[in-house]
Amino acid sequence: MIAKLNEILVEFQFGDESRIVNFIELTSFKVYFGKNSPVLYLKSKDNNFKIYANSNFCKTENFEIFCKDIIVQLDKFKIKNGNINLIHEGSFFATKKALIINLLLSLLYLVSFYFETASLRVGIGIGGGIYLFTIWTIYLTRRKDKSH
Repeated sequence: MIAKLNEILVEFQFGDESRIVNFIELTSFKVYFGKNSPVLYLKSKDNNFKIYANSNFCKTENFEIFCKDIIVQLDKFKIKNGNINLIHEGSFFATKKALIINLLLSLLYLVSFYFETASLRVGIGIGGGIYLFTIWTIYLTRRKDKSH
């Protein structure tokens, strides 16, 4: 695959086929940096485009650099053109669902801690406290990060 990026579009060439994505047609975009490789999502009203490189079959460093470059270019395009309809989607932790899930898990923990016997409270208190600390730390550190 060869990708050509400029200020208004990106062109992907897959052997004999090519795909051009004009930034003006996009409604949203994001990159998810997973443990295997980055996944690039470019969404428009008519099409959703998803591309990724698999680290089991190739080196993904160049694709990761490309994904970072395209996000920078799309953010610049959005600012330059005043395109408020183009959304840079964040991670799951930036959504309202993540907050609701964390609140529900915290409430469940507090209710179970309250109703348990004194002998089980120590175990639930230590284990649950570590769990709550972990999920809230992840939520608070990643909620503003648009690239995870």
